[in-house]
Amino acid sequence: MHGKNDSSTLAVMNNLSFLYRRMGNYERAESISLDCLQLREVYSGKNHPDTLTILYNLGLIYYDKRDYRKAESSLLQARDRLVSTLGEDHNLSLAAIGALASTYSMQRRYDEAEPLLKQSYERKKRVLGENHPDTLDAINSLGLFYSSQGLNDKALPLYEECLKLRKMALGEYHTETLTSMANLGLLYFQLSENLKKNKIVLLQQENSNDADYIGRSVSLLVETLEKCRETLGEDHPKTLLIEKNFSDILERL
Repeated sequence: MHGKNDSSTLAVMNNLSFLYRRMGNYERAESISLDCLQLREVYSGKNHPDTLTILYNLGLIYYDKRDYRKAESSLLQARDRLVSTLGEDHNLSLAAIGALASTYSMQRRYDEAEPLLKQSYERKKRVLGENHPDTLDAINSLGLFYSSQGLNDKALPLYEECLKLRKMALGEYHTETLTSMANLGLLYFQLSENLKKNKIVLLQQENSNDADYIGRSVSLLVETLEKCRETLGEDHPKTLLIEKNFSDILERL
């Protein structure tokens, strides 16, 4: 019979927290993760890889909740301890570096975020390979970084490459593939808005025009929304967010 401090029990708790996070129940995921972290620190020590994995996952939960201050605190601790314990090129160290960079970006701390995002992508590509899911996460994060600043000429090729590779590596219905589809759909709409305002001109092709971008945007977002409803359910936070973004776009057409 296992006790609450048993390693297998803690592993189950961590997996349960991950499941709740995937379901969008972030409060429950956070509560379990905090309990698991406290117990794991006692059972294994603060710098044990299993402890640091939980600390990293807790940072991701805070990120998903958009509590970026708490996310930064957890991810900073995780990164520093992971690099010290496992080395800079370890998979989990690379993941923590990338997540921390995304957290800086969401706080508009772009000068701190960009070098970390580039470092994360280049190292993951070298260590893990171009098609590894973590490398694809790094491409997506770099694209999101540029998109959030209106640098759509830099974001577009990254988003398109990420979607293509995620479909190949993860499948069309994977949650990360759906995220890429939504990101690209929203970027296409932003490109159409930019062309309307004559702020920038991208893709030097004769057929690239405002209507073309709008058509691509609507088509991709409709497909994304249908797949999210089928895969995640109508009440999942990701489904609701895409539904809201799509509704906002339709109102602006």
